[in-house]
Amino acid sequence: GNLLDLTRIEAGTLSVAPEPTEVAAVVEQARNAFVSSGHRTNVEVELIGDLPLVWADRQRLAQVLLNLLSNASRHSRSWSAVSVTAARQNGHVAVTVADEGVGISPERLPSLFTKFSRGEGGEADRDSYGLGLAICKGIVEAHGGRIWAESEGRGRGARFIFTVPTVATVAEAEAGAADAPTDAPVRAAHGAERILAVDDDPHMLRYVRKTLLEGGYEPILADDPTDVGRLIREQAPRLVLLDLVLPGTDGFELMEEVAAATEAPVIFVSGRADDQYLARAFEMGAADYIVKPFSPTELLTRIRAALRRRARSQQAKPYRLKNLTVDYIGNEVTIAGRPAKLTPTEYRLLSALCSNSGHVLTYDELLQRLWGPEHPPGAPGDRQRVRTFIKDLRNKLGDDARNPDYIFTVSGVGYRVGPPR
Repeated sequence: GNLLDLTRIEAGTLSVAPEPTEVAAVVEQARNAFVSSGHRTNVEVELIGDLPLVWADRQRLAQVLLNLLSNASRHSRSWSAVSVTAARQNGHVAVTVADEGVGISPERLPSLFTKFSRGEGGEADRDSYGLGLAICKGIVEAHGGRIWAESEGRGRGARFIFTVPTVATVAEAEAGAADAPTDAPVRAAHGAERILAVDDDPHMLRYVRKTLLEGGYEPILADDPTDVGRLIREQAPRLVLLDLVLPGTDGFELMEEVAAATEAPVIFVSGRADDQYLARAFEMGAADYIVKPFSPTELLTRIRAALRRRARSQQAKPYRLKNLTVDYIGNEVTIAGRPAKLTPTEYRLLSALCSNSGHVLTYDELLQRLWGPEHPPGAPGDRQRVRTFIKDLRNKLGDDARNPDYIFTVSGVGYRVGPPR
């Protein structure tokens, strides 16, 4: 059953049937199951205040609590108690399972919720967590909550906390989305950054595709490693998600081909959490390494962080294309070695285009970057304002709009510059 649950979580197909649920009833159900299974550890329950109903699958939530209680008991002394507390927390109810057991060293906390996570060893240590915590993480995140662990260190006990949204929070979110068509397919916006995902598992590709679209990216999917080189040349992705296990090759071999074809950051996506795999990935230049199962929030957060790091590193070195050089550090632009006298706004416009080379910046994106978030996009004359600045900038760069060397018009969308050479 655990293996089936974990397989569904990794594929993004775990089913939950949420309904208005009393936290107290779920805690009592889990405690009764815990006691009837033969555990002797005493469970102390303290529910703080008048807790609101949560939007949850009662059986799945009880499964999480039973896993956490069993885990706490297994790593606690026979005479100590395990406590369960619950309290309101920012539109959610936070449930905490705390023990007085052997504790967890700080360096182990980030990896606790991966498959077969192991401690430092020893009979008294939290030697192995099997699949239980990874399943807890998948169930909680399928409800729209999060789960984490805290400990002051070895020998000082541990706390496992998870959150579940209240019925009111879910109702407010649904009311806010009531005007949006529910049967329309999610599509990437014009000019969205392209992300290439390489995986031979169709369930995982569907899960990643949905996550990327909802995150505002344009997904490019590949289930055949031999297509990767062509897709990079044709689509120029801003980032590559690369599965470690692939038919006929592996992610490490494919990483060499990707690195030769593009400077886009690569994030490995793998079910293997072993230290040697992580070390090899980063030695090969990977931007990050994500262990399955992962939530949509985790994937999007890591993608954004990798793209921010790449943008900063690109701005540390000058942009060069033919006779054009943009020195981001010195804020200088030269054409064939001669300074181009640009206004501050013209420099910001050119800098924005060059730091996103190969990617189309829409009219709205350029307006936001040049005149700030307080500028309302879509007002009359907005596009003409951008066109006017582009025209002046082209004149100063000696760039012919009909046969451009630097700034290319994407009709009806915006502008782009070519990749540096």
